[in-house]
Amino acid sequence: MSSRQGEADLRRRDGRAYPVSPCNAVCTLDQNDRCLGCRRSLDEIVRWASMEPDEQWAVIDEIKTRP
Repeated sequence: MSSRQGEADLRRRDGRAYPVSPCNAVCTLDQNDRCLGCRRSLDEIVRWASMEPDEQWAVIDEIKTRP
């Protein structure tokens, strides 16, 4: 297996691509433990790497509606 193929496998599981992290390097939490940069909660940030693609996509959809 080539390294490129291995990289692709890391971004996909069960045929579903993982989204790119919404982090934009503005890492400051508000009073509700929500990041001012990406709008994820502290829990979502901590769990991001262990989430399945569907969970990550759900977070992406949710943060689009957050103020």
